[in-house]
Amino acid sequence: MLKGGRSVNSGFKLPVPLLDTSVLSMRLTSPEADKSRQAVLIIIDEIAMLTKDGLRCIDSLLRDLMNNDKPFGGKAIIIGGDFRQTLQVVPRGARADVIEICIKSSPFWSIHLSLTTNIRCAGQTEHNMWLLNIGSGNLPEISGLPCDSIEIPQQMVLEENLIEAIYSENLNDMEVEQLAKFAILDPTNKKTL
Repeated sequence: MLKGGRSVNSGFKLPVPLLDTSVLSMRLTSPEADKSRQAVLIIIDEIAMLTKDGLRCIDSLLRDLMNNDKPFGGKAIIIGGDFRQTLQVVPRGARADVIEICIKSSPFWSIHLSLTTNIRCAGQTEHNMWLLNIGSGNLPEISGLPCDSIEIPQQMVLEENLIEAIYSENLNDMEVEQLAKFAILDPTNKKTL
């Protein structure tokens, strides 16, 4: 539905700034509205970046488009994302302000189903549990480390050259198709460029 990798904000024409009184500007006769009507399923990724007001606006639009008072006009919605990652930013806001705008504070959250098995990481039970414990703040404090630090288990530490370990020593000889199968992720562009 959203070709070209557009965000849900762009696809549904969410207003900026998005307030609790906001309504969507999508015309019911527009091509975008027709695509929304025809969609059997709507998938929204990185849901933690959408506020509860954004979700409310999408619900209202879909109810109008479908002439159906069921949540989201009766459309099936699949949302994906990890709330342990980046949440919405509330300028000069406290933690309570971030929680208040989060979709987990939306009335729709009470009607969601959660998937619990990470198929991508099958067979990596120890690593998966370690990541979940980090995200949940359940790792024990280590004597001698600052309280906001974590100890990385030795078996997860790479002591060789990272680029060679990921891409092999033949990096310059690899075809584009081979290179596209690998990635080195970093939280900031500054460290990767």
